[in-house]
Amino acid sequence: MDESRKQQVEGLVSHYQQLAESARRTATEQQATHDDQERLARSRRGDQLSASLPLLFQILGQRLPHVFRKVRVAGTEPDRTGHELTWVATLPLRALQVDVNEETAHVAWRLTIGEQATDWQTVDGMTVTDRQLEELIDLLADQQTWGRELVPRCSFGVYPPDGEDVAPQHEEPVPQSAGTTTV
Repeated sequence: MDESRKQQVEGLVSHYQQLAESARRTATEQQATHDDQERLARSRRGDQLSASLPLLFQILGQRLPHVFRKVRVAGTEPDRTGHELTWVATLPLRALQVDVNEETAHVAWRLTIGEQATDWQTVDGMTVTDRQLEELIDLLADQQTWGRELVPRCSFGVYPPDGEDVAPQHEEPVPQSAGTTTV
């Protein structure tokens, strides 16, 4: 290959290497911008959920004190506060506990019967609907299921495939007058 042709090839290779590097930088910058926007959106949604769910629990407790009681409880992490909505209208006493991670907008929730709690479940706050969150509250009214000491299921929960959900295991039967978990 003559020298002129060799320089042309090297020039083209160099040019395409620069284009490829520029494309990599642009893609990296675009991904960083996208990640920043998603973090911001998650933070906003987390803030919204961490303010609205406790407020909803408080309103229910104030407007329907013969049905609901709202208390603060420990969250899923030592530095976070969770919120509990307790059904007090009929026995057995049962409650819904929620904990919102404001940074990630993940909503952790669990149900309790007496002093026993189910495992925490988590739902992405970016995709959960208000109706689904209301469904969790509606579960507290399922007297037929709770009365058999079973834990009702919601449409978006993750459950074991082995049949009925029984109340969390405990060594002695939960007295009907037992209080709720205030972890």
